[in-house]
Amino acid sequence: MGGASAAAAGRATGYAVGTAAALVVTVRALGPAAFRRAHGLADARRRVARYAGALFLIDAAFTVAIQASPLLIGAFIGPTAVGFFQAPARLIVFLQYFGGAVASGVAPGLARREGHEPEAETFGRALRYLVVFQALLVAPALVWAKPIVHVALGHGYERSADVLRALTPYIYVSGMAATVAVGVNYLGEARRRVPLALLDVAVGVGLTAALLPTIGLLGAAYASDIGAFLYVPLHIWIIRKFIRLPLRPLFLAALRGLLAAAAMAGVLLLFGTSHLSVVDWIAGAVLGFAAFIAVLLATREVTIAELVALPRWIQARKRR
Repeated sequence: MGGASAAAAGRATGYAVGTAAALVVTVRALGPAAFRRAHGLADARRRVARYAGALFLIDAAFTVAIQASPLLIGAFIGPTAVGFFQAPARLIVFLQYFGGAVASGVAPGLARREGHEPEAETFGRALRYLVVFQALLVAPALVWAKPIVHVALGHGYERSADVLRALTPYIYVSGMAATVAVGVNYLGEARRRVPLALLDVAVGVGLTAALLPTIGLLGAAYASDIGAFLYVPLHIWIIRKFIRLPLRPLFLAALRGLLAAAAMAGVLLLFGTSHLSVVDWIAGAVLGFAAFIAVLLATREVTIAELVALPRWIQARKRR
């Protein structure tokens, strides 16, 4: 109880500090008038409140979707199985940071304001690069699931390797989720996400409840995979209603990226799938990455000029 109370208190303190920091930033950016009632912004307040309400519903649905799987696993299988599922799920959170960084860098460019149209080309290019990058994560999750789990989680989590392997499609697609979701938010269309968020909860809960009794723990992983493959394309469908976002480059990036992932998987297989030495880890990672890049260059999904220019493009986005 003491540990749980301390964790709750720590989280509450974090939220309080975050709120105070937000107030300070608001005052510095807009001045004290931002908190006065008589400043003629009543209509703007109402619009912000309505938009915040939509985001609240989306966040609430996301929380339900995240918590539903472990609760259902505990109910159908038991608490030990929850640990086997949650452990690799926590690892996947780190793999989603790159997608979150891309979202923070390019999604604000979709916001409309006076004299500024959405930066559709930049967003499309970033999404294409992200599709390729996510393919880089496919091969290690499939081929090296056991050694990754052994190193990251330690002894006793052998079953988590099967979960990690089953979650490979989720790893691939979910990295793009933040970018497309935040993109819709900056387009001013968050309310269109509410039905998708509710659909995500319904599909996730329904499939997990149906698959757990029939195929066991991996059923929750397969339910997550299916939900992700619905979530991302539906957000792209919304985005394409408001900006020009060609699908052909994204399809080609996915096809060529997965082809590169297959080449990388072939290299990783040569070093084994269970116990790896330090040399195996280093050599496999270097040669596998080289095979991945070689296929991308051979298929002309990326060019040497693009690879050279990519760091400068990223730095330019940071300065904006």
